[in-house]
Amino acid sequence: MDIWIPVIVAILTSFSSYIAAVRKGKGELRKLEARHEKDLEKIEKEHRYNLEKMEAEIAGQAKLYEETKQTDLAGNFIEKLLDKPEISNMIMQEAFGRNGKRGK
Repeated sequence: MDIWIPVIVAILTSFSSYIAAVRKGKGELRKLEARHEKDLEKIEKEHRYNLEKMEAEIAGQAKLYEETKQTDLAGNFIEKLLDKPEISNMIMQEAFGRNGKRGK
């Protein structure tokens, strides 16, 4: 029976060391998971901010494009009208009158 006492003490010591290591590992794992979650939240916030910023830039560019497109269409329309001699003559007559003086 004397031989079993050191074996039992060694088993109990090993088992208690094992349990302490498992608890410590679980605690560290929880800390790492919490930190990871915080880092993910931070990254998600930055990502949302960047997306909103990009969407605002795209919306501004789209608005500018539409305004430019409308201006170009109006300019092209006027150019085509002015290319027709009858329209050009009519505008000149309205602007300068038949006798060459400005206005009516």
